[in-house]
Amino acid sequence: MDKTRTAGVRTDLARLSRAALSDGCSAGPTCRIDPTCRIDPTGRLERIHRPQPVLTQGVCLAFLLVAATALSPAPASAGGGEGGNFNTPGGADSATGTGGNGGNGPGGVGGGGGGGGAGAVGGNGGNGRAGLGGAGGAGGPSAGADGGNGVSDPGWDGTGGGGGGAHGFVGISLPLAVSTGGDGGNGGAGGNGVSSGGGGGAGGFGAVATGSGDLGTLGVAQTGGRGGNGGSAFVGGSGGTGGTGLLLTNLGGVMITIDTTVTGGDGGARGGGIGGPLPGLGGAGLVGGNLTVINRGVISGGLSGDGGTRAEAIVFTGGNNVLTLANATSGITGRISVTGALTFDQATGSTLDQAISGSGSVAKSGIATLILTATSSYTGATTVNEGTLVVDGSIAASSLTTVESGGILGGTGFVGATSIKAGGIFAPGRGLPATSMTLSSLTMEPGAYYAVVLDPGASSSATVSGNASLAGATVAPLFASGTYVARQYTILTAGSITGTFNPTTVDSNLPSGFHTTLSYDATRAYLDLELNFVPPSGTGFSSNQRNVGDAIVAYFDRTGSIPMVFGALTPAGLTQLSGEAATGAQQATFYAMDQFLGVLTDPFVAGRSAPAGEAGTNSGGLAYAKDGKGAADAALTAITSPDRTLPGKSQPADRPWRAWAAGYGGSQSSDGNAATGSSDLSTRLYGVAVGADYRLSPDTVLGFALAGGGTSFSVAGLGSGSGDLFQAGAFFRHDAGPAYMTGALAYGRQDITTDRFVTISGTDHLRARYDANAWSGRLEGGLRLDAGGIGMTPYAAGQFTSFDMPAYAEQAIAGADMFALSYDGKRLTDSRTELGLRLDKSFAMAEAVVTLRGRLAWAHHLDPERSLSATFQTLPGATFIVNGAAMARDTALVGAAVETRWQNGWSATAGFEGEFSDVTRSYSGKGVLRYAW
Repeated sequence: MDKTRTAGVRTDLARLSRAALSDGCSAGPTCRIDPTCRIDPTGRLERIHRPQPVLTQGVCLAFLLVAATALSPAPASAGGGEGGNFNTPGGADSATGTGGNGGNGPGGVGGGGGGGGAGAVGGNGGNGRAGLGGAGGAGGPSAGADGGNGVSDPGWDGTGGGGGGAHGFVGISLPLAVSTGGDGGNGGAGGNGVSSGGGGGAGGFGAVATGSGDLGTLGVAQTGGRGGNGGSAFVGGSGGTGGTGLLLTNLGGVMITIDTTVTGGDGGARGGGIGGPLPGLGGAGLVGGNLTVINRGVISGGLSGDGGTRAEAIVFTGGNNVLTLANATSGITGRISVTGALTFDQATGSTLDQAISGSGSVAKSGIATLILTATSSYTGATTVNEGTLVVDGSIAASSLTTVESGGILGGTGFVGATSIKAGGIFAPGRGLPATSMTLSSLTMEPGAYYAVVLDPGASSSATVSGNASLAGATVAPLFASGTYVARQYTILTAGSITGTFNPTTVDSNLPSGFHTTLSYDATRAYLDLELNFVPPSGTGFSSNQRNVGDAIVAYFDRTGSIPMVFGALTPAGLTQLSGEAATGAQQATFYAMDQFLGVLTDPFVAGRSAPAGEAGTNSGGLAYAKDGKGAADAALTAITSPDRTLPGKSQPADRPWRAWAAGYGGSQSSDGNAATGSSDLSTRLYGVAVGADYRLSPDTVLGFALAGGGTSFSVAGLGSGSGDLFQAGAFFRHDAGPAYMTGALAYGRQDITTDRFVTISGTDHLRARYDANAWSGRLEGGLRLDAGGIGMTPYAAGQFTSFDMPAYAEQAIAGADMFALSYDGKRLTDSRTELGLRLDKSFAMAEAVVTLRGRLAWAHHLDPERSLSATFQTLPGATFIVNGAAMARDTALVGAAVETRWQNGWSATAGFEGEFSDVTRSYSGKGVLRYAW
């Protein structure tokens, strides 16, 4: 089948030939159409059953050619619309002069005339074949005037094309008033016969500026004229093209600032009919070459006649062009077409959501960021010279994207072959973890940077479909603050990898405890994190710091992630997190139980001397003091007597019961240890005890006591605590001549509260409350020797305290609980032995005896260490041992007391005791009031 295309529409001439021979029609020397022939809407020749004139063979063939031509629409032209039938050309556009005249219709069967072209003044429309076709419309006669409509033809002949609109403004400078190009005229419409409609005329340009150099600021709107509509006929005419909004004709270099709207005209609608008439194209917004454009307004391309396609907003026709988008949004509606070179010069950031097309190259300069979000098709090279180019759409058609020193390439879109020069930065993604950019290939130079951003579970990365050549480029990771970090991150995936990155990374916001390394497989590059706390140069970690750090590192190695703040810990931070304040409760408890035992076994309380009127005891000076004025003298005689009792005599006690009350308290301090990492500890105690005892025999006393009070403790800079205290105990004393034995058992219960403040990340107030129990015992024996009226009693004693600490956990009272600890339960025992000497000296006074007492002893502590096992609540399994300030193993005990006994059964004592060593100092006091009956 022999087919050909006329004006873009396919016509089947063979089908027409066969049609001409059908239905009784002959292609002989004459074609008698009686019944005659006509072409039906399908292109077939059919018989008409009415008389018609006889046509010659030539006329018949001409008729067939007209029919073939009629199946081709009159397309839109650059100026006036084409005439229908034979597509008589319209006049050409002129940028600055008069539009061209439309062509006249041809001879033979009538053809419509072409429309006059657009210009400063439109051209004349062409004439149709006299009597057989419509004339073309004239171009707009004055600035901004519309083109004339093509003349319609009601019969079989062609119709006229529409005239082009006149330009709104033509001049050397920019227009000072709003300018709108004239609309193109509409193409003429055909009649009922076989004809085609005229093409619509082109819209006039909004403005044409012919000057060069800096034209200044365009502050008034410029709009291209609308294309004329195509005529409707058996074969419809195509719509006219919209006019350009602003044409800059001088190629010697033009600079312009746009502070208004520049809009291309819309295309005309296509005419109705068969044959595929086309809607007119929209006009470009701005056209020119060697331009420098600063856009502070809106530049838009016109819409096609069917509203489906928008024309280019800007057409750079060649040369070196610069475009600055001065607003955050580009103000560009429609593509940017580039022939030659285009540089985006951005001092402020902007987003371009329109595509870039053409064969030209694109560059980015200026310190700010340009974001491209559309899919562009330009094929020239891309260069990032300065600032940041973010590609969230696609520039994959670009032949090569190069990032020079000082430039940055990022985004989540698609890029073709990419080269990063020394000093350039490739930052795939949008500055957020888990975002990625896709490239066809990647070549990095030494000195180039590969920047990634990391958070708990992911890193930004690049995916390269081809090869990635790393060549010693430097990885620069940025770690998000206050988040988790994974142990290994994939930062690059490629079809193949050649070379490696520089092994030394440039880290940002990486806590001091973390260290980065790089690793690879055949298609991936990884950033690995190691957590390893390193002490400052020339120093080492204390045991507490090392224990805390090791627990954190072990958790990170086991789980692969950890809150970022843990990796930023300094030695001081490790000390804060140790929770050492909790150990203060141990020493405070031991101190409280020691003081209570001291009250129970005090010679005054335990009945080493009998009250007035009682039977003689081994030290009972008042056993010989009778009622009356000579009592004191008698007592003194008895006191100074070497025997002090009648040999072999023991008189029954006349006052076996005694009740007493005591107040006691004190403070103790222990120095911390730098190697252990413990801090100075201070404890305080107060208590009130009441008790009663019964003299079971002249040599044996039994008693009990109850006490209440409180403890407090403070670990320097690390926290404090307090406890409400209850104590209960029982004691005995037995004398055997000058020898004695005394002992006591006691129980203590505390409601303990601890508080500590962590200031590593803000201020976190962490508190814990728990109940704890303690048991104590003491056994002491000695022998009193008399040395000239002074009693000297060497003694030995053993004492223990067992403290049961339950498991408990801290809670955040203020701030976060990131560093809250839970503590394991523990039973601690503090045991000590004593070897010492007690001294006493009594003086008789009126109605009373005064006794001075003293003590000097050596104590040896068997269990001086104070420690607990703690676990970070936010890091399950991160358990460590924290050590508190330890007691000295060997201490000196000193004491002094004065007691007074009255004959009426009352007695009182007040005393001071101290415990001293190179690390421990204790100062305690007590007072006892007793009554016997």
